Amino acid sequence: MKKNHLPWNYTMEWDVPSESLYSILNCALRDADRQNLRPWYRYLKLFLTALYKLPSIPHQTVWRGVREDLSDEYCVGDERAWWALSSCTTSLKVLESSIYCGKSDTRTLFSIESFPGKIQLKTNLC
Repeated sequence: MKKNHLPWNYTMEWDVPSESLYSILNCALRDADRQNLRPWYRYLKLFLTALYKLPSIPHQTVWRGVREDLSDEYCVGDERAWWALSSCTTSLKVLESSIYCGKSDTRTLFSIESFPGKIQLKTNLC
């Protein structure tokens, strides 16, 4: 497998999104019981090794948006570890596209400060 194939395979959409690889793995990554990750250790080692070989990005703010009100789970200004593997963008205009969050209705926008080897999460509610 080429070094850039593993991350791409991880993000593939399946017909039933809840059965997608990324959906199942992210549930395990978000679970407080870290023992639930044991079946994933070998896959995560391979995945992280592939990611390590990709070019690093400098410290920057990236954005993640969802079409849900997550204000009960996240307070403005909260800082958290972002355990799940999530797609993000450096452009707010991308999130405003109707394909993603759009410009209206209920949304939650995350401002994520990325650092090599460390991610700090900040919440902004739309």
